Amino acid sequence: MKELRIFRLIMRLSVEENEYLVSILKDKKHKLFLSLFNAIVQTKSVQYTREELFLRIYKKKWTLKHDAAFRTDLSRLADFIENYLIEERLKKRIKTDLKLVEEERLNLYLDLKLTKELEQQYAQLLIQYSYDASFQNTLTEKYGNFVIKTANSLQERNNLMQDVYKNYASQSHQQNAILNAKSFYFNCLQNYYYKQLNGSYLEEITFEKYAALIENEPIIEAKYYYLLGISNLRLDVSSNDDELVYYHLLEETAIQLLKLSVKFQPQFARAYHIIATRYSIIGNFEKANIYYRELIDKIPPKQLADYAISILNYITNLSKLKQFDEALQYLKLLEKDIKNDAKLKSDYNIRLLSCHLFMNNANEILMIIAKEDYNTLQPFEKIYYRLCQCNAYIIQNEFELAYNEINNLIRSKLMQEMDADYLPVTELISFLLTCIFKNGKSKLTPAQLKQFDTLRKQHETVQFPYLKHYSPYLWLKQQLAVA
Repeated sequence: MKELRIFRLIMRLSVEENEYLVSILKDKKHKLFLSLFNAIVQTKSVQYTREELFLRIYKKKWTLKHDAAFRTDLSRLADFIENYLIEERLKKRIKTDLKLVEEERLNLYLDLKLTKELEQQYAQLLIQYSYDASFQNTLTEKYGNFVIKTANSLQERNNLMQDVYKNYASQSHQQNAILNAKSFYFNCLQNYYYKQLNGSYLEEITFEKYAALIENEPIIEAKYYYLLGISNLRLDVSSNDDELVYYHLLEETAIQLLKLSVKFQPQFARAYHIIATRYSIIGNFEKANIYYRELIDKIPPKQLADYAISILNYITNLSKLKQFDEALQYLKLLEKDIKNDAKLKSDYNIRLLSCHLFMNNANEILMIIAKEDYNTLQPFEKIYYRLCQCNAYIIQNEFELAYNEINNLIRSKLMQEMDADYLPVTELISFLLTCIFKNGKSKLTPAQLKQFDTLRKQHETVQFPYLKHYSPYLWLKQQLAVA
């Protein structure tokens, strides 16, 4: 039920939005909608089945025939809430989107045929938004259509249209360059995901092949997307210092964009996130955190949830560096947002588990896991939880429990079919746990260390190098003093 649109909408409402919608429903005497709304709000704290929810609202037993009407009512209420939220977003946009305001000012001068004011507004906006070719094209098209309809002499219209043509051609060239660069970026992402699934790229895209194009690209935003594409594509390749060159070029370009306009804050953040992630993958957590910290410091407090993944990755690095107090402090920044976001809550719990794992706090690990509803987790999350549980048993010297848990996980359908990406690291952990179980202590013999080294070379492939720094695996290696 909680996957339905109506539940997602209501769960994300703030207290103020909730109260306002209730008042509207009361004013309009929507008794059924009000009952539906209040019943769904209650599911934030109480779990109801579909049948129980139906009974509370309609006061009669649920049947398949009644369910059709139930779905219709839920859909209509969802439409009502959506329309309200969209209206609120538009109001906010009108107040905060200066570009939208300036465009409407231009439209006003067009409607009133205020030629002088129109020319001044058009010229001013071209300068003000010199970095935004798409917006400039919109303005030029509006101005060009005005010139066609003016009562000016043919010579005057010719002169004005000459400027319009030059502006539009220049802006279109800039816009096309950015669009081509974005197309390249999406192509790189598609290749990256394809490699994750198949072990090799669909198309071989190298920095060397496009180096000249990127270097000679005069439009900063276009250059940014070319570099962002390559940086995403090569994100989790094996450690190679030579490849860091385009990450540093991306950094320089992102800084240039931000200097042009605060509008490019999301692009700056995305670049710094990718650079930090790259350093995390190669194990340089200190360097990664320099970029994460710079990114986080520039985030307005109201937008923290929009950059939650960067904050969470930063917290992961802090726990790996044993800076637990700071990690837990940053986790508190997200406590408010996890209440209404199941995905964020799950990511939050994973980082919390990582902190307690490196703090050797087995009781907290097991408590967090016990409270979680496994039915709501993604496959990779379930694997992470179960591996942390194995490690918690090791902390408590419950070697047999750890051994049985890892064997059950290895044999499970979850591991074999649903998330094979995590099979290599799980098999490495399985080997280590088996050795501990056989030895009766958290130490490997010289022969076992040699066997592990051979197995590791087989499993630590170029395809998934980030798994070398996967918290459950990294923690166990550190406990066993395995290089």
